[in-house]
Amino acid sequence: MRGERERGGETSAKIHHLRIENETNRYRSGRWEANDEAIPKQIQMHAYKNQVNNITFMGVDPDTIVKVPIPVKVTGHEDCPGTKLGAFVHHTRKTIKVKCRSDQIPQAFFADVSKMNVQDKIRIANLDIPQGVVICENDLDTPVVKMAGKLKKT
Repeated sequence: MRGERERGGETSAKIHHLRIENETNRYRSGRWEANDEAIPKQIQMHAYKNQVNNITFMGVDPDTIVKVPIPVKVTGHEDCPGTKLGAFVHHTRKTIKVKCRSDQIPQAFFADVSKMNVQDKIRIANLDIPQGVVICENDLDTPVVKMAGKLKKT
């Protein structure tokens, strides 16, 4: 699944409830069903404007297994001892691909850097992974955030 934006930013892999208003609605249990649950499959952006041209959705049922990229959010910048010593937070992975049921898609993974010193790393294995979510990465030791840079001379 291609759930990432081509330029700047990220898509949300959460389920959207769509109201379809045309004659191609699904026929379920003896009646026409006009409401559908879907996740964004692809987003096409304008070449130079920060404007969405088209969004392609993929219809899902709650028990459908999907593979989606989940954004990594970094928190705790202001309390980080490493940045006070002159280092900077290097966000090495913006998203992590996971496989889970469509009704269990996490909004984001959060990496707290408030206790990180220079040369410290937060790896995929250190993130809080909800039950039912499987990481689709070969190496769980891959860093998602690291404290980089040189110390200030005193």
